[in-house]
Amino acid sequence: MLQNSRIPFQADLRDLVIGPEIKHRLGDLIETARLSLKPRDFAENCLVDEMAISKWRGIRTKIMEKAVYDHQATTYRPRGLKTTDGTDAEPYEDMYHLACAHSPEASRIVLTALGRLETRYYRHFCGSFRLLLTARRGTPLPLTDLEQALHPLSNFTPKKVKEEKENTTCEPSPNSSHTTK
Repeated sequence: MLQNSRIPFQADLRDLVIGPEIKHRLGDLIETARLSLKPRDFAENCLVDEMAISKWRGIRTKIMEKAVYDHQATTYRPRGLKTTDGTDAEPYEDMYHLACAHSPEASRIVLTALGRLETRYYRHFCGSFRLLLTARRGTPLPLTDLEQALHPLSNFTPKKVKEEKENTTCEPSPNSSHTTK
């Protein structure tokens, strides 16, 4: 699928994949996003690519988080304590052991950093998706609204200003001391 890819600027996907990741899966994710969202112009194309790459990076952080938990699970040694009726004396002991991965001695710093990365990539995805929906609705982007707020005269065309100048006439006020005869 990557040979006929329309990835802009002939980007090499090997720059975005790490170690054992397969670049064709990233290419497939981008192509699937483009086929389902059907971007209409360059700006929408960039937003769809940003969404796909953010999704890819979010998946990567989830895989890394799973690897930390898998590593922690390899050190799990069940106690095997049973009650007299044969049930486990300490239910959810394995979950407690995985929860200990958040302790300072274990992988807490790594898991916290991965959680922040996942949140960051999710925000990137949502921001791109919001901008894509705004562009599709035909409403102006927030930046355009900001520019209009900063420049209040941008709503007036020179023709309107000229018409307003012609329509204004100066008449003396009734309280003025000038009398006309």
